[in-house]
Amino acid sequence: CQRTRHAPQSARPRSPPKDGVDAADTDAWVEKMVNSGRADTGRLKGKTVLVSTDGGRCRERRAKRGRRRATGHHRYSAPWREPKEIVIYVLDDEGRPDRQWLPIYDGTMGDCDDIFFVLYAYLAALGVHEAKQVIFVADGAKWIWQRTLWLWAAVGLAPEKVVEVVDWYHAVETLHTLAKACRWAESRRKAVSAASTPSFGGERGRADWGAWRVR
Repeated sequence: CQRTRHAPQSARPRSPPKDGVDAADTDAWVEKMVNSGRADTGRLKGKTVLVSTDGGRCRERRAKRGRRRATGHHRYSAPWREPKEIVIYVLDDEGRPDRQWLPIYDGTMGDCDDIFFVLYAYLAALGVHEAKQVIFVADGAKWIWQRTLWLWAAVGLAPEKVVEVVDWYHAVETLHTLAKACRWAESRRKAVSAASTPSFGGERGRADWGAWRVR
């Protein structure tokens, strides 16, 4: 479906689709939210919310033209596709998932813009602009970080409420990529280990210093 990027900032509250809803209905709901705007208030008021998106990998079955085989089935191909998914959940005071809130999972076989429209629809319907804090976690894919500024502006979220985090696994993977430029395998392993260990504990300064050593 066609969706506009810019959503007006006034609209009556709308509830996200429930479990078991047909994908076409969800798509229609997303389009309606994008075209009409966010809710004035919602269930995320005063909450700490974790938001994430990523791309996956799956095969899509496509029937080939021609006569059916002896089994009665058409031949088919199965090219690789990248489904894109989102997850939204509320954190408690200890930074753990709040068990009183069920996480929201959704996805699309569409493009990068489509998954951000889906993400916008959920956050707008839940009133994320009233959240205490939003923690956005993702890998280093450019298609994600190129769209976050638009997302926060579209849902009316103040920049000081947002914390953007590159997840630890992909941060360490980047360190290994940097380490390949080193001549000696032993020094490369030591440098990556020294840099990745503090990054897991949140010591960003030491991790940045370790990355400099790897370079």
